[in-house]
Amino acid sequence: FQIQTSFPDSSTTMTIHTVDGQVLKTYSFNGSAEMNAYQFHVSNLSSGVYYINISNSYGTGTKTLLLK
Repeated sequence: FQIQTSFPDSSTTMTIHTVDGQVLKTYSFNGSAEMNAYQFHVSNLSSGVYYINISNSYGTGTKTLLLK
């Protein structure tokens, strides 16, 4: 999957968590262009619900990822 963002360039960290808070993957990006171009591969994760947390100097956001 890919994530498209429009925030101004800023160092950004993205993590993928389980529903009980365990961090499974951590990614770091130097700006929105780098993050928008990245292809995330999660085929090694089991089916289920995960949370994606994106954080930079402009704030933090969380999205739900459902893998079937």
